[in-house]
Amino acid sequence: MKLRLLKLLVLYLTSAFFIAVTTVGLINTYLGVDSPLRPVVDRAVSLLPPLPAFIERMTEKGLSDLVDRSGIQTVQNAVAKAGRGAWHQPADDMSLLCGAPDVSTVPVWSARTTYTWVDETGVRNFGDEPPSELTADTLGVDEGNRDFETQVIWDGVTPNRALEGRLRGGAMRIYEQWGQWIGRDRLVRSQVALRITGDRKRFLDAWGGDANGPMPSGFYSLARNEAVAFYDPRKMSEARLLEVIFHEVAHLISTWQVGVLPPWYGEGLAEYFESMQVQWQSAKFRTRSEWSERAERSGVMPLPQLIALDSRRWFAGDIQSRYLTAGALVAFMMTTDPGRDGLMALAQRAQKARCAPSNAKQRWSPAGYPGGVQGLDSALRRWLYYPG
Repeated sequence: MKLRLLKLLVLYLTSAFFIAVTTVGLINTYLGVDSPLRPVVDRAVSLLPPLPAFIERMTEKGLSDLVDRSGIQTVQNAVAKAGRGAWHQPADDMSLLCGAPDVSTVPVWSARTTYTWVDETGVRNFGDEPPSELTADTLGVDEGNRDFETQVIWDGVTPNRALEGRLRGGAMRIYEQWGQWIGRDRLVRSQVALRITGDRKRFLDAWGGDANGPMPSGFYSLARNEAVAFYDPRKMSEARLLEVIFHEVAHLISTWQVGVLPPWYGEGLAEYFESMQVQWQSAKFRTRSEWSERAERSGVMPLPQLIALDSRRWFAGDIQSRYLTAGALVAFMMTTDPGRDGLMALAQRAQKARCAPSNAKQRWSPAGYPGGVQGLDSALRRWLYYPG
């Protein structure tokens, strides 16, 4: 009897601790607050999606009378928002990509040249002057009034001009990368808006989600052509705000250029760009050792499994590991000639299929890398776990 009571007590305390951690973590997520508990909540939430996914599979087999499919979608959406703290609008906005009357291309009149290179630690850098001992690629930057422009909107938040400069610089770097990949003469949407709002109600209205559910830190909208972040300086650091905006504007710019990308590529790019540290005309990214430290904490998925995930299944599992693996993959590929060539080839292929249905690109993979996907998986793991 005593042993049984002891087991019940341990079970009760464990359950109470789990509920407390989850509750606090979800409240933090709802408020857009960074917290040491967030990774714990991410891991706990990642255990939830398999149940609705299993029910959905049963539904497809003819048990639709037992399951409310809209309820499944609601659960999956809530899990995605709670686990990640950011939200990306559904594909029904994709009709805006083709035939929208106000979508403009960017003429090429470059009056200034910037340089980009990969240093000895494998980090991509940008600057006005080329490095003395490394090979650099050139990027033409148009300084005329037809250049890429960002409108930073401070909505209910005291403007921070220094931070605003970094936001503009980061958005420009993302835009320049697409110009390098697909050609500046093919770029579209020369203007985007970055909205930082401290008004919770206006943020929720613009987001269009459930006001009673977990609230994301940010989202992007094709319809309004803007990336939006909810920002309370008392609860969110400037560094976190930059991450949220860079992540969302990376999605916004990428989607306008090439449409929907496979999750590993689209989310990987957003993870890669969110780590930018912008200072004047220079931008530095997360180092190899920083990616290695994150990999030690979150674990790395096998690339064949990651690449096989479509957008519907992306959130049905260990979401933290998926984002980490996708971001590390893009970061690694940016350090090697075959990797950069592979990313560029996929970008150009996606640009040609820009108006294709989103499911047409879901199975694309970096199979052109030497050794195929398996070779790339081995190379990524060596880069992460055996830095030398």
